[in-house]
Amino acid sequence: MEAVRDALRLAATRKGISQRELGDRIGRSQPWVSHHFDGSYVLSVDDFIRICGGIGIDPVHTLRAALNK
Repeated sequence: MEAVRDALRLAATRKGISQRELGDRIGRSQPWVSHHFDGSYVLSVDDFIRICGGIGIDPVHTLRAALNK
């Protein structure tokens, strides 16, 4: 699961999206995003898809790439 969180963090960084901006995009707070990125909260499938949408990345491609590392 760490590879998935790393992929999400990296994608957001590459697109210049801060945790606060991502939270605004998906209707969550910056601390909520931070806790999911650092592993403090369990990343559910729903949250993974929501975060991918906020970043503007394909969830299937992202998951495949993260799991193939």
